[in-house]
Amino acid sequence: MDKLVVMSDLQINYQDDKTLGSVFKFLGEFQPQTLVLNGDVIDMTALSHFGMTLEQRASLDVQQQQLGAVLEKLRRTVPEARIVYVMGNHEQRLHDYIDEFEAELVFLKGD
Repeated sequence: MDKLVVMSDLQINYQDDKTLGSVFKFLGEFQPQTLVLNGDVIDMTALSHFGMTLEQRASLDVQQQQLGAVLEKLRRTVPEARIVYVMGNHEQRLHDYIDEFEAELVFLKGD
């Protein structure tokens, strides 16, 4: 029987670092074959339609860097695990933003 861990709602940049540390400790000891990140792993505050401060709006790159660091640590912690990332409504914010501002973002398109 495969060992499976499902995690959701880390809300990166609002995560509780002490709890996240405990999660990494557990994962390191348990070594699941499959790890499912079941949505809302990153908060995407910067792209929220809720009232955000200018500082929160400017935080997308910081949140993405934090997400990258967490994902890299997950890979190091469970090097043999299959990691499945399921998008949640918070990750959907990026897709919605791109859809909404596609014309303005055309300059990002590569050659």
